[in-house]
Amino acid sequence: MDLEQYKQYLTTECITTATASDTTPEEEFINYIIDLFNENQEALELNSCYFEMNGPRNRKIQIDGWGYDEADDTFILFVSYFDRLNTAPTMTNTDIDGFLRKMEAFVENSANGFIEQNCEFSSEGRQTAATLHRYLNQGLVTKFKFYIMSNVPLSKAVKNVSKENILDKEVQISVWDLERIFKSDSNNQQKEDISINVEDYVPGGLKCIQAFEEENDEYTAYLAVIPGTMLAKLYGEYGSMLLEGNVRSFLSMTGKVNKGIRNTIEKQPTYFFTFNNGIATTAKSVEVKDDKILKITNLQIINGGQTTASIFFTKFNDKNNVVDLSKVFVPMKLTVVKNEDKYSTVIEKISRYSNTQNKVSDADFFSNSKFHVEFKRYSEKIYTPVVQGQLHATRWFYERARGSYKQEQMKLTPAQREKFKSEYPKDQLITKTDLAKYYNCYLRLPYIVSKGAQYNMKNFAEYYEKYLAPKKAGQVDTASKVDEKFFKDCIAMAIIFRKTDLLLQKQVWFPKGSGYKANIVAYAMSKLFDVVEEKTGGKKHVDFNRIWNEQNIYPELASFMMDLCKFTFERLTDENRGMLNVTEWAKRQACWDDMKKYDVKLPLSFEMTLISDSEEKQQKKVAKQDKKLSNDVNAQIEVVNKGPEFWQKVLSKCSEKKIYVNEVQQADLRVAITMYQKRPPNSFESKRLLKFLDYVQEEGIDLNNL
Repeated sequence: MDLEQYKQYLTTECITTATASDTTPEEEFINYIIDLFNENQEALELNSCYFEMNGPRNRKIQIDGWGYDEADDTFILFVSYFDRLNTAPTMTNTDIDGFLRKMEAFVENSANGFIEQNCEFSSEGRQTAATLHRYLNQGLVTKFKFYIMSNVPLSKAVKNVSKENILDKEVQISVWDLERIFKSDSNNQQKEDISINVEDYVPGGLKCIQAFEEENDEYTAYLAVIPGTMLAKLYGEYGSMLLEGNVRSFLSMTGKVNKGIRNTIEKQPTYFFTFNNGIATTAKSVEVKDDKILKITNLQIINGGQTTASIFFTKFNDKNNVVDLSKVFVPMKLTVVKNEDKYSTVIEKISRYSNTQNKVSDADFFSNSKFHVEFKRYSEKIYTPVVQGQLHATRWFYERARGSYKQEQMKLTPAQREKFKSEYPKDQLITKTDLAKYYNCYLRLPYIVSKGAQYNMKNFAEYYEKYLAPKKAGQVDTASKVDEKFFKDCIAMAIIFRKTDLLLQKQVWFPKGSGYKANIVAYAMSKLFDVVEEKTGGKKHVDFNRIWNEQNIYPELASFMMDLCKFTFERLTDENRGMLNVTEWAKRQACWDDMKKYDVKLPLSFEMTLISDSEEKQQKKVAKQDKKLSNDVNAQIEVVNKGPEFWQKVLSKCSEKKIYVNEVQQADLRVAITMYQKRPPNSFESKRLLKFLDYVQEEGIDLNNL
């Protein structure tokens, strides 16, 4: 797919999604970019907010959304330009300057109170302006970042885009034109590389020691001492983009500045090197000459994010100019990952082991959990029932890998693409973060859902590890709770959320283009399960099986969901709410506690559709039996498909590496090696053999290179 084809694909995607969702192509384009930014970690948890007005002297004020990065106190604003008719060949300097002036006007008129004084209390733009005003007064903004997003390519005449400080704060500008969006999508939505010229910070380069001289195909490691001045400048310039994803979320949850680190910087800076454990970093490549690092590509801080942030903020907040970072030095371990295909896997492992001194759980690394493999397998093998209006069954596409739904299509011909979309319709795409959102609504955690995709995923991961994951040996239940019923129930949750979202937009009382629609739906869905449990004493349940079979919410449920949406809308926007900004208020547990106080009646017509506790348990029992049978068969198929030669190689490798193989394992291997001459392994032997493969991999055998 070339750039022109991609523009057609992107434009069509936004227009068709808007038609199906009863929104506008402009709104869907913004949603597309917000999802992209979440995936490539460009900017997390952005909020759409369509706002424009005339300021003093008829000055144009406009934003399409905002965000706030807690890791580095950056306040983000963005505007977008969507060319639906293909009338604009390029985006020019004049266009960019106009967008920047509108965002600048928003900042200045938020700071001086003009927007708050001249807009309705319920206006989302007013709420965002009030939030920015408050953050500025509290000293919670270090810089601004302005994004301009468009499905139009940038004019070649645009060479450099910059903006003078606003309110004495730096302004960073990032233009995402058609070509940049295309590259990010084509690159599987990976984070953009950061290229650092070390000599700009340390004249002559950073002295280093290579950890070992022997050649290694996997990685090269260096030890260095990085000056505090360099670390502070890097964080000031790149902010949370330097932080690996888990480190970023850790900072957001635990706080950026450590008092002990700050006190050492202020009172004993020369002891910083001795007192601090240092930072662990990774990079895609480095340029080293005469034992000095000159350039680093894609530097990522894997461990030591709080150290880095503390150094930066201690200096940034030093109004009396007493902090001397020239005396602060930080030990640094730098690992350069050579194999690009294994880059993400190696990064995760380094992150996991580097953070063992901190309380980092398996939930922090949930993105690569076996849960996603299981869920993906069910999505591939289970077809939906053929419902009215359909000619054939379809499947739900679970996006286990970032951007895989788009990636699958980008390599297909137009005819193949249509066939793919016929089998996997766009409205049946479900991402990892989507799944976490729907399930946490089911768990009645709307305030967690409202905190954004990454925070929400972390919470779902913790729930999975505690309640759904297979337990370790010695515990009572060793089976995963992820089975066919779990899959279908999750899809039913997705259908409830999405159909409610669509119906909500058609309600006459709902303000079109509202930026807190997602909050209303999350709270309404949580209230649904809360009311059902409260009114039935937990003895009745929403009929997920019916929703799956109909691939829709039935009329009684749809009607009740609209009642709940109106209720949650009124509570969220109540003038006596705990916080002015609705989006921020929705993130507080106090908001949900307030919502739960109000009694909501269960309509009799809807109550009649609920299923009994015994029906629910019977469905789970059948699913568990089906899964056991399926697991037995799948294990045998996998073992037999690998073939006798594979199992012989595994045994030989164990012998070569002196890996202990007990008598039962030896017997199982003999059966596998002689399966063609005698008999294939039974289900028990097959499951043990697959567990044995996990064991030998942990002992260092690479099964891909046998």
